[in-house]
Parts: sequence; structure tokens; C-alpha cells
Amino acid sequence: MKPVVKFALVINSLIVTVLGAGLTFVGVVVKFYTELIDGYLTPIIKLLSAGGGTGADVWKLYSMTAIALITFGIAVVISGFIGCYVAASPKRKVVIAYMIFTTVMIVMQLTSAALIFTMKVEDDIKDTLKINLVTSYFGDEAKDEYSAAWNYAMVEFSCCGAEAAGDFKLTLNWDREKTGDNGTYIVTVPVTCCKLPGKYPDFGKPYDENCTVKPSSGNSYYQQNCYEKFEEYLQYYEILMSCSSLATVVFQCLTLTILVVISVEMKRKRNKIKQALEEEVVPME
Repeated sequence: MKPVVKFALVINSLIVTVLGAGLTFVGVVVKFYTELIDGYLTPIIKLLSAGGGTGADVWKLYSMTAIALITFGIAVVISGFIGCYVAASPKRKVVIAYMIFTTVMIVMQLTSAALIFTMKVEDDIKDTLKINLVTSYFGDEAKDEYSAAWNYAMVEFSCCGAEAAGDFKLTLNWDREKTGDNGTYIVTVPVTCCKLPGKYPDFGKPYDENCTVKPSSGNSYYQQNCYEKFEEYLQYYEILMSCSSLATVVFQCLTLTILVVISVEMKRKRNKIKQALEEEVVPME
């Protein structure tokens, strides 16, 4: 093997190893709900996993994809080490097996990326979020996990309700009747729909105290539904997972190209030796 080819294979293999580790990291982040990127993921999972509908299947699809990324990542890391081994001690059978393995990995990752890009989750998200809000929301002061997730999401995403702010009129467990200095009144939206000075849970008092009774575009986010925000957020993870796979595929294709060069070089050398033997001439090293 020519030194330049060996050097190229070693460097590319090291890059592939790093990318494989990164691919595994992305899969772990998505699969195990960690908040290493930001804090939105946990409440999204809680909301998509509750309330009926088909939204739970949406997250199941993301979860399965995450497992695939973890598996691909580990396999890519192993392939990087194999590449270094091939560079140190090239053998024809190992090179061919490595070419086949790399080709299979490329096809599988391209297929996975294509499936991620073609996910259609809008209707599933909308249905599940609305059912969850109607059946599991207890108000802006409630501490149960689904109410907390809703309040967190509405503050952080600057949205109100699942499909529309009117969803709160359908809630089964939120007592919208409040008592103030002027007697009893009915609130239209929770305070977490209002424009607030802080972040959840220490978001402070709304800029306009009447926003829960008379919400407007100036004092609240009642015109922005949450399912669109959730969809945008999940699309972010689609892009993250797909781009991670595609970045790895690029360097795996480069690995495949280098292996083809090595294979051609080996074949040329083997034919040269064969020709020399036929002519009963010992080839010079």
C-alpha cells in the first residue's frame, strides 16, 4: 500500500470514529430524554406519551430511530478501528469484507435518514396534545407532571393551548372560576399563556394582570397554538438525527473510495506477481 493511501485511510478512519461517537451521542440524547441540549425534550415526551390518540406512536418512532442511531454509531466506531487495522496490515479478504460492511452501513443510514425526513407528525401531535390538555390539565398552579409539562411548554414555547386557546374551555379538571377583590370571575386562559417576565417555574407576574380574562395578542400568546411549536421542535430533532447520519455517510463513502483504490492496487500487484511467475522471473521488491 502506498504511504499516501495508508495515511489517507488512517486519517479518514479517525474522523469516522469521532463521527460514530457523535452519532451514538445524538441517539442517546434523543432516546434517554436527557437535557444536554436544552430543557424542552422532557415535557414533550410527557405530553406525547399521554392522553390517548396516536402521538405516543410518534415518539415511539423517534425512539426507535434513536436506537438505530446508537447502533449505527457503535458500528461506525468499530469500522473506524477496522480502517486503522487495514491501513497497518492490509489483507485482501479483510479489505473486501470491510468494503461490503461499509456499503451496507451506508445504505442503512441513508434509508434511516430518508425515513426521518419523511415523517409526518402534525395530525398525531395535534390530536394527542388536545386530548391530553382536555383530560389531564389541572391549571397553572397544579404540580402534577402533565400540568407542569403544559405550563412549562407554554411559557418556554410562547404558545397557548393545543390546537387553539379555546381548548381550555373544554378542560375537564381545571376550575376556571377564580375569586378576586371584585368577586368571582371566569378566566379564559391560564397565566402561563400570558407574556411573562421570567422562565418556568419562576416566571413572575404577567405584564398585564387582565391577560387571563381578556387575552390579546399584546398581553398573551393566545393566538399561537402549541402543536405547531411542538412540530417545529420535533423537526429540529429530525434535522439533527438526519444530518448526523449524513455527515457520517460522507466520510464512509470516502472510506469506500480509499478501499477501492487499495483493492485495485492489490489486484495490480497480484497480477504482476502472477505474470512474473509465469515467466519464471522473481519480481524485485
